[in-house]
Amino acid sequence: MKKAFIGLLALAGIAVVLCGCRATSVANFVICGQQPCVQNRPLARWVAIEKSKIVREGDASPVGLVTIRNLNKEDFPFEYRFTWLDKNGAPLNSVLTTWVQAAFAGKDEQTLRAVSPVKQAENFKFEVRFYHSSTRW
Repeated sequence: MKKAFIGLLALAGIAVVLCGCRATSVANFVICGQQPCVQNRPLARWVAIEKSKIVREGDASPVGLVTIRNLNKEDFPFEYRFTWLDKNGAPLNSVLTTWVQAAFAGKDEQTLRAVSPVKQAENFKFEVRFYHSSTRW
């Protein structure tokens, strides 16, 4: 009985560790419907999303623009991606949404841009996360 109890405690400890690792690996901000949603509080101390919009010119594919600002004095390496959505909110060409590495200096502000691969895109989801050079993340 004692061994079974110790075994259960060990499994519970492993589950807690794995859940903790998973939670930190998906640290990101998300903008969907042009409204920022913070999914990780530590990231919110590093970056602020100032504004986002979609620009449409004639018959061309829409262009998504997101302005973000580094809130700290230190350099901030990060990754971001745009996922384009149809009028129902479903992803379009989700295979094409890859993470792009970027960085900015302390207190810097950047406007990131992406062109939709299809003209039917109505909206986009923008995500940003910490960049980790380790393959374990």
